[in-house]
Amino acid sequence: MRRTLAAQFKFKVAVEALKGIRSINEIAAENQVHPTQVAARKKELREGGSSLFERKNARNRQKPPAAPPWASETPKYPYLLRKRAVTRPDEVWPTDITYHPWANGTVYLTVILD
Repeated sequence: MRRTLAAQFKFKVAVEALKGIRSINEIAAENQVHPTQVAARKKELREGGSSLFERKNARNRQKPPAAPPWASETPKYPYLLRKRAVTRPDEVWPTDITYHPWANGTVYLTVILD
C-alpha cells in the first residue's frame, strides 16, 4: 500500500540526511521509508533549498491584474458623515465595498457598520 508523506516529515528526513551524522540506510530504517526516498529528499533539499531564501522583490513579483472595466467609470462620492454627530443606533449605516484580485478571480468585500 502506498503512503502519502507530509511535507514536514520529508523536510525532517532531508535535513537529517544532509547533516551526514547517520547513514541514509539508518535514517530510512528509523523512519520506515526506502533509502532511495531519503536520498531523493536530500538531493531535492540540496538543489532547491536556496529558493527558500530568494528575495521577493519587484522583479520576482507578478503584475497585479488590471482593475475591472467598471472601476474607471465609477463616480467618486463625497463622505457625507464627516461633520455629522451620530447620537443613536440605526441613525446612519455607513458602508464600503472593495475588491481584491486573487489567482482564482476577484473577491469582493463589503462592510456595513451600525
